[in-house]
Amino acid sequence: MPTSHKILIAEDDSFLKQIIGQCFKEEGFEVTEASDGQKTLDLIRENAFDLVILDLQMPILLGTEVLQRLKEEKNKTPVMVYTNFPKEFRKEDVIALGAVDFFEKSNVTLEELKRVVHEFLGK
Repeated sequence: MPTSHKILIAEDDSFLKQIIGQCFKEEGFEVTEASDGQKTLDLIRENAFDLVILDLQMPILLGTEVLQRLKEEKNKTPVMVYTNFPKEFRKEDVIALGAVDFFEKSNVTLEELKRVVHEFLGK
């Protein structure tokens, strides 16, 4: 049996983080969670994740700062941005910082997010 994919859910809303995490655990993913940008960055530096699902409005470090630091460090961990603040953060800007995709939470269902993650990881 193939090894399950390891994903990091970086979300400061504990309820949403729990819902997303449980959804992917039920799909067979190995899920790690982070509640702030610094913890997210530390976990990415210390672990090999197949994918990070990153909110941009995070305490301590914004998601854009996490992306910027990963880019500076030449860290190739794929990051999908999943946020409710599309007006403050443009898709082009986060893609330029290295994100592989950008989703607005209010416009993407959890089922759609799962489908995109499965397609990206080839699962």
